[in-house]
Amino acid sequence: MDVNEGTIGAAMNCVASMAIEELAQTKRVSASEAAAEFLASKTAEMLFDDSTKLWWEGPSAIVDEYLKESMRWS
Repeated sequence: MDVNEGTIGAAMNCVASMAIEELAQTKRVSASEAAAEFLASKTAEMLFDDSTKLWWEGPSAIVDEYLKESMRWS
């Protein structure tokens, strides 16, 4: 199967949505608040950079990476 850039982008968006939902539940905040915080992070930047392949790891791994990042800045 030939995977094009659009398919990869859709997968990244899907994984980001699942990670944001999990993050909202973990932090007990609204999905919109979790999305705003997450999308401003270095983790989100890495997620949407195909060269890192972070999106392959799945939402829980991305949430873990984000939480590690946020602890470094606390």
